[in-house]
Amino acid sequence: MSNRLVVCGVAALLTASAGASRAEASSIPLLADFTGIGRAEVVSIAGVRTGTFWAGELNWNWYTPAPSGWTDDFYTYCVDVLKNATYRQAFAIGEMSDKPTPSPLVANGTLRAAWLFDQYASDIHEMSPGAIANAHAAALQLAIWEVLYDTNFNLKTSATSVGGFRVTSASAGVWAVAAVYLNAVHNQGSSLYADATWLDSVLTTGQDQMTQSPVPEPATLMLLGGGVAGLAARRRRQRTRDQKTS
Repeated sequence: MSNRLVVCGVAALLTASAGASRAEASSIPLLADFTGIGRAEVVSIAGVRTGTFWAGELNWNWYTPAPSGWTDDFYTYCVDVLKNATYRQAFAIGEMSDKPTPSPLVANGTLRAAWLFDQYASDIHEMSPGAIANAHAAALQLAIWEVLYDTNFNLKTSATSVGGFRVTSASAGVWAVAAVYLNAVHNQGSSLYADATWLDSVLTTGQDQMTQSPVPEPATLMLLGGGVAGLAARRRRQRTRDQKTS
C-alpha cells in the first residue's frame, strides 16, 4: 500500500500515530488502540478536506478496561474528517445527539449520521469480507461525511455549497450504494431516531468516531423487564377496578 493513502486520517502503512439507555458523556477518558482497517475501500475527496483515504470501518481494542456493556473489540466510522486518528486515543463516551455542530458541521448532521450508522453499519459488518462489503462500508462512510459537512445530499456538490464536501474518485459500486443511503436519509425528513454512540476524542491529536451503543447488562435487563411487568400488572388492576365500577 502506498503511504499516501490514509484511513480517515490514519496512514495506511500505520505509521501515524452502551448501557440500558444511551450513555451520557463519560467524565473519565477511556483509552482505545487502533488495530486496523475493517471493511473499507479507497476513495478521494475534496472540499473541507482534500486527499485520498480509506473509507469504511476502523477497528479498535480497549486499552483501558472495557466500559460496562462493551466488548473488548469494536468497530467505528469516522465522524471527523478534518482530523487524524492516532494509534491510541482517549475517548469520552456520549450520545451522537450531544455532539456539538460548530462550522463546518451542518445542523442536524450528527442525527442524520447516527441514523445512517444505525440503519446500515451492523448489516455491513456482518457481510462476508470482500469487494461487496468493502463497497458498502465505503459508501456508508461517504454518506456519513456528506450529511455532516454538506447541506445537499449529493456527493458531487460544488465547492460553493455549505461545507463543500464532494467525492472526486470512488468505484462505481460505492457511488451507487452511497446514493441509496443518502436518498434513504433524505426521505426520512425530520423523522429520525438512532441509538449510535459518539466517541469524543478528548485530545487535540485524536479523531471523533461513531460506534454501536453497548448492550445492556443482564441485571439491567432484569430491572427493565421488572419495570415493564409491573406496569402491565398495574394496568390489569386498573382495568379490573374499572370493570367492577361500570
